[in-house]
Amino acid sequence: MGKKCRHNHREIAFQVLYSLYFRNASSLSELQDLFLSCLDAARDQDRDVKDAKDAKEAKSAREAKHAGDAGEKSESPKPARPERRPEGFGWQLVRGVWENQDRLDRIIADFARRGLDRIGRTELVILRLGVYELLQPEPIDSRIILSEAIILAHDFGDENSYQFINGILHSIATAIAEKKLASL
Repeated sequence: MGKKCRHNHREIAFQVLYSLYFRNASSLSELQDLFLSCLDAARDQDRDVKDAKDAKEAKSAREAKHAGDAGEKSESPKPARPERRPEGFGWQLVRGVWENQDRLDRIIADFARRGLDRIGRTELVILRLGVYELLQPEPIDSRIILSEAIILAHDFGDENSYQFINGILHSIATAIAEKKLASL
């Protein structure tokens, strides 16, 4: 999986986890539904951006097709959609953070030296994602995880979020490297 693809998965994971502040997922099934709807929305947005580049040509082609089909009306029933199951790196992040949130929050609170209620929602979600990735038995290079968290903070947080997030995640990465903090 390429660098850009993993970044996109992290963005979707962030959006799903952030949306839990507004739409609770009390079961794994509800979390799956939320993830799939966010994934669909992201794919639709990507498709819209791609289509915008060719909007003029596509519009002309649609108009020509509709003009030729004006007299024909055939509606075939839509085939039943197979049940979808979430998968991939983004789903691993969402599920892992959701299932381990209590432990992640305790670690964040310890390293932030403040209560979670004093950490912004955006920053907390980014920290949860970063800590979860850092605590994997076979983690990605911690520099990549910190870099991705900083990018998310720039994209979704306020102008100083990245400094706070970088400081906390760097301290946690150091503790893990020094074997002071165990993997999940």
